[in-house]
Amino acid sequence: MLSTLFIWVVCIIFLNTYPRITRDSILGEIVPVPGSVQRWRSEGWGNTHYGQHGLLAEEESFALSDAPKVLLWGDSYVQSLQVSNDKKIASVFNSMSQGNPYYCLTLGQGGATVPYYYFVMPSYMKKLSGIKGHAILLSGMNDVLPYRGSNRLGRFLPAPWRLEDGTYRSWAGPNWKGALFGPIIEYLELTPFLNLYKKIKNYPFRLLPNMVNGATAKSQPTPASYDLDEGWRFLLSNLQQQSTGFFTFIYCPETPLIKQSIVEFEDREADLAEQFKRICKEKGISFIDMTDPFKAFYLKENKMTRGFINSPPGTGHFNEHGLRLIAQALHKHFAEVGK
Repeated sequence: MLSTLFIWVVCIIFLNTYPRITRDSILGEIVPVPGSVQRWRSEGWGNTHYGQHGLLAEEESFALSDAPKVLLWGDSYVQSLQVSNDKKIASVFNSMSQGNPYYCLTLGQGGATVPYYYFVMPSYMKKLSGIKGHAILLSGMNDVLPYRGSNRLGRFLPAPWRLEDGTYRSWAGPNWKGALFGPIIEYLELTPFLNLYKKIKNYPFRLLPNMVNGATAKSQPTPASYDLDEGWRFLLSNLQQQSTGFFTFIYCPETPLIKQSIVEFEDREADLAEQFKRICKEKGISFIDMTDPFKAFYLKENKMTRGFINSPPGTGHFNEHGLRLIAQALHKHFAEVGK
């Protein structure tokens, strides 16, 4: 009993938690339960507080008003579970802008790419007023390349060019067991024990010697020869049809990074980023490149934009420095061009 109590206390302090989720009655999308808190400890040390419609709790005050606003789309780099709400991109942006010219709302989903935003966007456009445009964070060029999405969150595929919705949005939501016991498990901090039970329940125990067939890895589809410019024109044209507002991409390369104790600034995806920037310009879409701001910050402050005290420097998700630089770049861009 003492051992179990010790494990329980340690888990409360040091383990990540995952909020209960529900299907929002207004949007029809799967979102965290309003009022829930998600702790993150494996990288960084942040608490994320959720409000209505899966937005951050601090964003509720203007989310449902007519105040002009920008929706910030992205994957786990926009979620920023590693830091608390006040250090996330939208929160830093809002503290600078005070709604002039826009407020910013956080719409991050771990593992998401542009096809996911394409399918979810109409729900927010129909139910939220005052939306003037969208900012989409690219944590790498994989976010807009074909075959890089998932069946769960949507895919961008060639031959012919198309966007496929993911299975996540069609999920019915928690069953009656989750609805009944979820709040109890969350209140008593029993999630680690629930996860242990699930692992034991699904573990393929073998009490007798037996022959085990090795699993055959599924071969990945080999991309056919395709015109990437054509694909990106298709992607951006379809994205623009989902909203009357403007679009801005903010590209955040994995630089600077540390290799063999040497800080490197070369962006391995620079050519792809430049190619995508050219297509964005054709479509009248803004493109912000964070390569130079990240480099300048390191050279001036000798600090990395990624990594935390409990993770290697220069790797993983953005720390508060990287998130602040991104918020500043967005604020400067919107203040200068108005969109």
